[in-house]
Formats: sequence, C-alpha cells, structure tokens
Amino acid sequence: MKHRYQVIVAGGGASGMTAAILAAGSGLRTAVLEAGETVGKKLLATGNGKCNFTNSLQTPDCYRGSGAEAAGWLLKRCGTDRVLSFFEQIGIYPKERNGYWYPNSGQAASVREALYEELLRSGADVITCCRVKSVEPAESISRKQRTGNGKTGLERASSGAPCRPRFRITAGKRELLSSEPSRPERKKKEKPRYSEEREIFFEADYVILACGGSAGSFSGAEGSGFAVAEELGLGMAEPVPALVQLRAAERECGVLSGVRLEAAGKLILPGGAVFCERGEFLFTDYGISGIPAMQLSRFASVYLNRAAKPQDGCPKLFLDFFPDTEENKLAFLLEERFRRFGGRSAEGVLLGLLPSKLNYVLLCLAGLAPEKRPEPDSCFPEKAGRMLAGRMKRFLLTITGTNSFDSAQVTAGGVLMEELSADTLEAKRIPGLYVTGELADVDGTCGGYNLHWAWMSGMAAAESIIRNEGN
Repeated sequence: MKHRYQVIVAGGGASGMTAAILAAGSGLRTAVLEAGETVGKKLLATGNGKCNFTNSLQTPDCYRGSGAEAAGWLLKRCGTDRVLSFFEQIGIYPKERNGYWYPNSGQAASVREALYEELLRSGADVITCCRVKSVEPAESISRKQRTGNGKTGLERASSGAPCRPRFRITAGKRELLSSEPSRPERKKKEKPRYSEEREIFFEADYVILACGGSAGSFSGAEGSGFAVAEELGLGMAEPVPALVQLRAAERECGVLSGVRLEAAGKLILPGGAVFCERGEFLFTDYGISGIPAMQLSRFASVYLNRAAKPQDGCPKLFLDFFPDTEENKLAFLLEERFRRFGGRSAEGVLLGLLPSKLNYVLLCLAGLAPEKRPEPDSCFPEKAGRMLAGRMKRFLLTITGTNSFDSAQVTAGGVLMEELSADTLEAKRIPGLYVTGELADVDGTCGGYNLHWAWMSGMAAAESIIRNEGN
C-alpha cells in the first residue's frame, strides 16, 4: 500500500516543521515523517531550554560551510523580522535580550508546542516513529524518461500536458506497544516499547529532506538523512561535530576542572590558519568548554576529522587571560606585586589575580614553587614577572579532538551547496527534491543562527514548491 501526498517532509525538526506548515497551509497535501517519538525534540534543549531562536545581527559571516554565501542571499528575504513575524503568527510572543531573541515564556517547549499546534491546524499529517530509508526519483524531468507517446517528461511539460517529478519513499515504521506508566506510585519508569520496524511506502510530487544532522543524544539524531542524500548521488562534505567541547592533551586540565574565566582564545591550525574568539572559557577534566571554545570547535573539528595527517600535528589553542593588557605592562605589574608582597609565598603574591587553581598551575608551568617564600633577591621579581606574564598571555592547550556528536549542538557538513539552487535549496539534478536545515552544508555560530538557518531554509523550500504549484 502506497500513501500519496503532494509534499513529503522527511524530518520533523525545526526546518521540517516550518516547511510543512507553509506547504500544508497553502493547501498542499503534506505529511511529515519523523524518525523519533515526537517532532521538535531537539528544540527542547536549545538555548539551555530557553530557545534562542534568532538574532538581530544577521550577516553571511554568521554562517559557515559551502552554503554560507547562500545563507547570505536568503537573509535578504528572510531576515530576523520575517522569522519574528512567523512566530508571532503562530502565537509566540518574542523577547529580545542584547540582540538575542527568545519566547517571552522563557521556555523552549513553548516554541515546540506552537509549531506542533500549527502543524495540526494547517492540516499536515504527522507520522512519528517513521524513519525515511530511501527516496527514489521516478519519471523525473532530469532523467527524461520516455512516455507512452514517445516524448520526454520535459517535452510533455512544454506541450501543456501535466508532468511533475515523482518520488517513491521507503520508510521504516515502528508501532507503540506500551507507553510509560503514569501511576505516581511507580518509582521505576519503564521505557516505551515498540514493534519491529516494518516497511511502509509513500509517493510524493515533492520531497523535502529535513532529517537533521547527527548532533544530539536523542532518537532521530542518527544522521540517517546523510545516507539518503548520498544514495541519491548528492555530493557531501563529511559531517563532523560542531559547537562542541574541545579535548586537550595537557594534564593540567584535570587540575583546572571547574575553573571558568574570561579570556581571549586564538586557535592556530597546522598550516597557519588562525581563528579567534573571546568570552568565558570553562576548563574540564578532558579539556576546555564554554561558548568561545565551542565557537572555535568547528574549525578544529573539520581539520581533525577531514584534513589532518599525523605528521601535521594538532591544532594549538592559546588563551590570553589579560587580553586588554600588553605583555610588557603585565610583566611590570607582576614584578610590582612580588616586590610589594615579598614576604608571601608565590601563591600569596598572585592571590586575587586569577582563580587560585589557575594561579597554582601557572606558577608550576613557570618553574616557580607555589608554596615557597622567595629569598630576598633583587632579580627575582623581574624574572618571575616575565615568566608568568608569558604564561598568562599564551596559555597553551594542544587540541587532540572534540567530544562526540552526542555532546554537539550542531553538525558541520552535509550536502554541498553546489548541488542545490541557492535561492530555493532544490537539488539541481533532481527537480522536486529539496534539502534543508542541518542536512545542508551550512552551520551557524552560537546565538540563534542555526535555528534561523532552519526556519529560513524550510521557508525557502516550501515557498518554491508553492510557487511551482501556483498556490
């Protein structure tokens, strides 16, 4: 049995729900096929549960990957105002904080629920636990298959006969066998049980691949859409974790675990490429986290996973704990502290300057005993000041990797933009097939940009289909 729709949206994430709302709202028979138990699950974790869904600052520089330029083009017709208007129309009252936009409720669940309610109101069918396994173009214009009258599909279209790309979609469907018990007296919760996956088939005039990437530790984040895209012959940039914590070789990270402080970070890749971020870094037992570290992680991850060779070495991250103070001036200030507090231990001299754990590590790296009270020596303050200033301005971390996709906020990589029309995200060689959201090779910086790309790309694909259908 085949289920027939005009539009099939593979994936019920941010871009998929947006596309489906617009397509179904225009009168097109639309279905969303979602691999997980519910749509929009990843939204619940965005913005620390508050859902920073867009940003007032929108420039192409906020986006990366082969589709960064295309994002710039789409921003001209789908900027912040357009996204805010869309959410106001579905009931979300937006609130701005320093250019970052959130729902006024402060709850990501509000955004997810509003989108879901609008999906239902638009008339779209939402089919969960339904994983798209393959998409097969049939009688597509690009293949110019012969018809009964000997004309190609393209020739039939030009002669006025109805012709449009057709797709056969194969999906794996699971059925819920038992739900989690709701009785409050049950202390141990049981996970829902599902049947074995069975194949189910769909036919559609248009397919929007919005399956999402591999980032996140929840059902539906397995990156299955990449395999579907590859099977269709679409060129890919290898998906890698982005906006993710960095792992470092230095053992000092274990001592510094839990320390957070403002710093300027400079990531230098083998070969000389340099990337800079400034903000609050957080040391962990395996390396470094915090927003600036996660911003830089995209470049380290791409290098380590795609381009790195063992002989090339690892990326280096240098942290500057006093970015607004020149090294010579910092050295002089440190010398003055050693003179003024000469009776104290080295740790005591630095007391209150930086977090105590970091002071201890910096002293050890500079070859100074933290607990030792130095002998009166006129040369000591100058020597200690210079050594410590260098460590404080260039604290080195050797980046050996990143945390896994489970810890990542977004996927870098996916379908190359050269495969897609920049203004519609339709596949150039497969008319009627669209790629949106994380499945395309576009990823944004922190601050609502990845969600803005999701809304924007979903809108672009749906509006292209609506124009084609004359709705």
